[in-house]
Amino acid sequence: MIDYEEQRARRNEIVHWLKQRNSLSVAELTARLAVSRMTIHRDLDFLVREGLAAKRHGWVELIDTEKPIGACADGRQAPSERTRWDVILPGDQRRSACCPACGFRRMKGLDDDARFEVRDALTGRQLDGRHATYVIGSRINLCCWPSVLVFGEAVDAASFQRGFGGQVATFAAAYAALAAVRAPEATVASRAAERTLARPTVGRALSLTHHR
Repeated sequence: MIDYEEQRARRNEIVHWLKQRNSLSVAELTARLAVSRMTIHRDLDFLVREGLAAKRHGWVELIDTEKPIGACADGRQAPSERTRWDVILPGDQRRSACCPACGFRRMKGLDDDARFEVRDALTGRQLDGRHATYVIGSRINLCCWPSVLVFGEAVDAASFQRGFGGQVATFAAAYAALAAVRAPEATVASRAAERTLARPTVGRALSLTHHR
């Protein structure tokens, strides 16, 4: 089972070290973090996709940017049509988030009177969030951490998961998993402190809930 908080902390430590030295070897990162080369390469590939680093043969270099990992987390970015999450409360009050990851984290509970509007990751079609299927933590991330993609059909979610990883979840299971994970902070110090707490990760929370 993937420990998403540990994964995120490790990636932020890499960025922190890069800001100190500008470049690091894969061999050094493997030794310092006590993980496999494959794990380091997955971390570096993520940082490359985020625009934070550039990979060289056996090395990684910092790209000069102030963008923190997950900069748009917890609704700090204007929602895009492709990933937006909308909650319609009684009285037609609408609340939006940039993506389902932030939307789930900001939920106070499963209000039976609330409606949830989400977009199918494949077609862009608007869906009823309660009846959609979710893939959490795949290699494809369109917005915040952890990646949460929405599918109108469970079979599409399962096919996507087989190709790109992650875990398939119902609305209730996704809520239980994401509500257990706080929005990411910006500092490495915060990440180190979080690792000392016995809080459930996305993977652990999902393992305790019913999958579709």
